[in-house]
This record gives sequence, structure tokens and C-alpha cells, in this order.
Amino acid sequence: MRALSSAYSLMSSSEPDAPVVLDRLVTLALAPFSESFGARLKVTGGPIVQFAPSAAIPLALCLHELATNAVKYGALSKEGGQVDCNWLERAPNAYTLCWIESGGPRVDNPRSAGFGTRMIGAALNGVPGGGAILKFDPEGVRCELAFNGV
Repeated sequence: MRALSSAYSLMSSSEPDAPVVLDRLVTLALAPFSESFGARLKVTGGPIVQFAPSAAIPLALCLHELATNAVKYGALSKEGGQVDCNWLERAPNAYTLCWIESGGPRVDNPRSAGFGTRMIGAALNGVPGGGAILKFDPEGVRCELAFNGV
């Protein structure tokens, strides 16, 4: 609910259909976790990105799910584990937000996809340029969330 609330408040603070700024959305979506995990949840960011409001809620939900799973099972569940969240422009007006966990428990491929995995996989369907790649590397979960800017 907090992720949804953050995305809605960000969108409602500007003109209808005004672009959303990625670093602001990431900061709001991860705020509950940043307060608890400080420097272990590092948002290194990337270029200034503006995108359509239609992508704000799916991106916020994905970030919240990734952070929740990092706390329960991943890098943030173990002292010394950390997460890096950054983004890059992979082609003109096409962006990828990267979530990289390290230093946590060894990761095994899940036998079946749970709710969170399915939600992340589907959340950006319908968003221009949207898609998600979720990798369960032994060193830590990695996720790439793709979307177009405006």
C-alpha cells in the first residue's frame, strides 16, 4: 500500500499527465527500506529520466516487491549484504532500471514462480517499452526493468 501511495502522491503533486521523474519515484518507493537499511540499500541512480505516469505504479510496485524480498530472503536479510539500484539509457529514450543484490545468502533458482516473481514479470506489460528480466544468480538476485522515457 505504501508503494502505491507514494506513486499516487508523486503523480498528484503535478499536472495531470505530467511526466514523472525516476529518481523521485525510486526515493519514495524505497523510503521505508532506506530508513532501516541505510547505506546497505544504495541508490546510485543514473541520468535524469522522465517517463509517462502510466509507468509510475508498475515501477513502484516492482521496487517494493524487490526490496521486500531482499529483506525476507535476499541480500538485506544477512548482515553485510547490500543492494545497488541504478539506471541507464540503453538506447535513445529507452531506459533500464537495474536492481543488483550481493553479499546475501546463496540464491537458488526457484522451483516455481511465486506471486512476486509473476507480478514483476507482468507489471510492465502495456507500459511503452516495458519489460522485466529477473535473474536468480547464486551471488544475488538481479532484476532489469525496462521502460521508455518521454
